Amino acid sequence: MKKMLLSFMLLFFPSIVFAQWDSATSFQSQTVSAAFTQVQNSLKAIDGTGSTQPAKISVGATGVEFEGSTADTVETYIAVTDPTSSDKTWTIPNSTDTFVGKATTDTLTNKTLTAPIISTISNTGTLTLPTSTDTLVGKATTDTLTNKSISGGQITSAVATATALAANGANCSAGNYPLGVDTLGAVESCTAAGSTSFDVGGFSRDTTTASGTQTITIGSVAGKSFILDCRQQGSIEWSIGFDDLTNRFSFGYVSATNVADRTQTQSVYDYQTGSDTYQGYVSSVTATNFVITWTKTGSPTGTLDCHYIKNN
Repeated sequence: MKKMLLSFMLLFFPSIVFAQWDSATSFQSQTVSAAFTQVQNSLKAIDGTGSTQPAKISVGATGVEFEGSTADTVETYIAVTDPTSSDKTWTIPNSTDTFVGKATTDTLTNKTLTAPIISTISNTGTLTLPTSTDTLVGKATTDTLTNKSISGGQITSAVATATALAANGANCSAGNYPLGVDTLGAVESCTAAGSTSFDVGGFSRDTTTASGTQTITIGSVAGKSFILDCRQQGSIEWSIGFDDLTNRFSFGYVSATNVADRTQTQSVYDYQTGSDTYQGYVSSVTATNFVITWTKTGSPTGTLDCHYIKNN
């Protein structure tokens, strides 16, 4: 087609003159034959047959074909899928860059991926993602973990310090005691006022001491009733009694004479002989102590070691 066009021009317009712009001589006139030579060389450059331009560019049904700098049977093609429904536009950015291929290995920077689905992560280590719907835990994020086991872990700092619970239940309101603590050591719940809890302790009393009162210091709130268990040092002589500050009862026994006696007015009954006794009862209770009123009869001897259980 190219040769037919040039032959037609030479046949019917043999004297036609082509003008070419030149910066040095302004216009340079050329004859048809000279112009034909230039066109022919340009065509050779495009189809790769010229000696000065080995690159070959062809456009056909299979796409754009690039021969490259070496004339051989290996070419590069740019093919376009037959467009349907509407025109398609590919925009090349105004930048010197390299295209990223679907199957090539590339490093991307300054890119934003919207809702990507990453099926494989290539790295020197292995990161296993669970198949369940969940949220990843970050190194610097604050998260609550459940159903986790830490093997060989070391906790270097605690988020919270456990609350120390006083033995007298000071962390609860008056009349209550803690039933337990939570994971941070704080009181989890307390007994309701008036519910059952116990305080225990001990004291001694010299039975040669005259009648009077004895104050026993306790570390708890006001009690309701007492169980008192007393025994003479160095002998099998003991007493057990009950006291709720209104009703009292005690039972005394001395093994030396195998004699026992009881009273309903005292909560401690040290029975030594029929005429030598040392008795007492709880006469008052405060938040920090209770008072025993003692009565000495005859000439009792020895020292009582007593223990009490106070029901709060």
